[in-house]
Amino acid sequence: EERISRANGRKRLIDKFEKQKDIATSDREFAQMGIQLGTQLAADAAANERDIRDAATRLTTAQMTAATADANSITKNFVGRGRQKSTT
Repeated sequence: EERISRANGRKRLIDKFEKQKDIATSDREFAQMGIQLGTQLAADAAANERDIRDAATRLTTAQMTAATADANSITKNFVGRGRQKSTT
């Protein structure tokens, strides 16, 4: 009886250990997937930030180009008027 009881106790402990091992393996895999997901989300966020910065830079460059064109137009008109006044 005592030997059977010990054998059953050992079997229960081994079964419990195997279940815990399976859970630990699943937890490890789950943790690895979480790390991969977190890494991907961080990479996506960094890429989005770069895209936003690039778009903002291009917009600023476009605005500066438009301002330069406006300034050139105003300068030409101003200089042209000055010449017209001085020649008339």
